[in-house]
Amino acid sequence: MSFSLTFRGLLLCFGLSFMFAAQAVQTETTGIPKNAFATDGGRGWLCERGYIQAEQACTKISLPENAYLKDYYFDARRSWLCSRGYERTGSSCSAIVVPENGYLAFASNGDGWLCEYGYEKKPSGCVPIEVPANAFLIEKSFGHAWECVHGYEQQGNGCQKIVIPENAYFVDSYRELKWACFRGFKASGETCAKIEVPENGYLSSSTSDRASGWTCRRGYQSSGSLCVLIVVPENAFLNDKNTAQGWECERGYSAVGAGCEKIALPEHSFLRESGKQWECEKPYRREEQTCLN
Repeated sequence: MSFSLTFRGLLLCFGLSFMFAAQAVQTETTGIPKNAFATDGGRGWLCERGYIQAEQACTKISLPENAYLKDYYFDARRSWLCSRGYERTGSSCSAIVVPENGYLAFASNGDGWLCEYGYEKKPSGCVPIEVPANAFLIEKSFGHAWECVHGYEQQGNGCQKIVIPENAYFVDSYRELKWACFRGFKASGETCAKIEVPENGYLSSSTSDRASGWTCRRGYQSSGSLCVLIVVPENAFLNDKNTAQGWECERGYSAVGAGCEKIALPEHSFLRESGKQWECEKPYRREEQTCLN
């Protein structure tokens, strides 16, 4: 009985000694420090969350009150952020002082707070926005936080009534001119002058007719302030291309002065698609006004 107990004791001591020796050999072999874990199949290691590598060891990150660890970090100084409502001051987090009529901002940059609707941020805090007469508040991150009501425009820090001349109407746009003339009138300085349409003419809103405000009917063309009849010569027709003479020669004719002359086709030639020029048939070639083989 005594021999059996002694033998068991020896086996237990030998087993414990072997286990400790194996652990020492494993730590020495892997080289993984305390508070770290193996990576890349055991060929490397990283520190556990809350620790940062310092040479060949993992040191605990000193986390101040009202702060939390970042998800990714490689520098102990950048390993944590302050909780909402706090801002970083050196190695600690201090409470953000939100002024009256302000609220905590979502972003952590800047002062950490913004002003409520109807107030603007000043060094002293949140002060009421001064809205001039004939204006209303808007949400705007820059410039004036108000806009003028319909019929008024911004002038400095106030709203001035837009003066609309007779025969005009208000235009809500960003143009310098806030009004437009009724049909039949055109802007002339600060007024709307009546458009004088000549005989055989009519009012036009085309951009090409914007200066005069009118254009001539078909068969007539403008000449100063009048619409004069277009005289169409023989073998020609009216066109809508706004050419100088207002007419065009028929196919096979060319304009010569105020008339249309028939195009003389030499032997072995034909008119081109335009009907105004000709070319020689193959294999003939053009030589001045003839076609030579």
